[in-house]
Amino acid sequence: MNSLPPHLQIYTPEPPAIISCPELVLFSLLPTELRQRIWQNSLERPRILKVKLTSHEFMNLFLSVEGEERSETNGAPCAIWTGTNGLFSKLLRVNRDARDTALSFYKAHLSCRLAKDGEKLDLGSVAGALYINPNFDFIELTGDVDKNAAPFLHHFKTVVDRSRRGVRNLAMSISRLLNLYRGPGMEAHDVDVGRSMAETLRNLDEVWFVDCAGPGRFIPGLVRALKPDGAVFTRSYPLSTCGAVFERLPRDPRPIGAELAQVYVDRGLVYSPRRWADVLDRWGVVGVEGDGRLPITSTATTRYRYHLSCSLFGDPIRDRASAEAALWREDDYFSGRIDKSTYSRADPIPCTIPKFREEDLSKAARPALGFWLFSIDQIPEDTDCRGAINIKDLSGGYSEL
Repeated sequence: MNSLPPHLQIYTPEPPAIISCPELVLFSLLPTELRQRIWQNSLERPRILKVKLTSHEFMNLFLSVEGEERSETNGAPCAIWTGTNGLFSKLLRVNRDARDTALSFYKAHLSCRLAKDGEKLDLGSVAGALYINPNFDFIELTGDVDKNAAPFLHHFKTVVDRSRRGVRNLAMSISRLLNLYRGPGMEAHDVDVGRSMAETLRNLDEVWFVDCAGPGRFIPGLVRALKPDGAVFTRSYPLSTCGAVFERLPRDPRPIGAELAQVYVDRGLVYSPRRWADVLDRWGVVGVEGDGRLPITSTATTRYRYHLSCSLFGDPIRDRASAEAALWREDDYFSGRIDKSTYSRADPIPCTIPKFREEDLSKAARPALGFWLFSIDQIPEDTDCRGAINIKDLSGGYSEL
């Protein structure tokens, strides 16, 4: 594959200055405590872990196809599974000391099924464990959260997590939060489950409301119920990936200021804080302001963020190569190098629209892999929009990347 043009080359933050040392030949001679501290330091990186909840009956249906009789529950109130892309530290395979350090660092060892394909359970799975450090890892609950979120969080807090603190950082998509919002509250569960759920919600360090924009970086004018020149191409919109580990920059260093004036945001996302406030209220967590919006004050114990990213044509991005392939496909669409029947009669080939034809691509923000994080007070509810496409002006603030 040819090299991407400069404006499509993936942005990579400048790495911190380090002393060149190709091989630590004397590492094994260091004191054990120092080696363990170095290994632990390499583990202290945040991850997003998608934990998918379903019923044991549903899981057993899949396992019967694979020739297994039943799922090993290990006392879990529901069946749990996850993907495997980038989840496991290489320290688990270095030597015994490194493995022991890693297993000690991960305070919670969650028994679950590991999907062989990474994201699709129907392509096979194996029994395994997901190693979690609640202080660093973000748990994104998916699947049947309306029925299983409370029992799972109780199980995690009282059985799985050796520190008994429970989940500390939570991520919820629009649809899963809506399911939790509509699901049963404290009155429908055992007293111990209700107490654990309330304690977990009350003591969360951070909550992310997640939106992965399906339309991608380019929004045609017809989709927005506007003329073709109303199309929006947010080149700086981060591309969602399947990877778990991420680096968190306090501010997106790319030149994105002008593009933040037109950012696609799912209309349902801006109501997430209100729904979350109702969830807290139903589980007896007090302290939510009466207007339903979560308080953004220095005294709030939980930090709230909008997590924004986009997908390109629904293609999963697992690594740099798949990201470059997706960008080539997007550019083929944008430049008209694909079947013309792909385009609507009302929407011309994107590159023929005057504002894009005359665009100075040397000044365009390069694509980045990952996501934006916005404070929830930066995206108001009362923005006028047409149809289901919601274009927000976020230029008044800034985003983490």
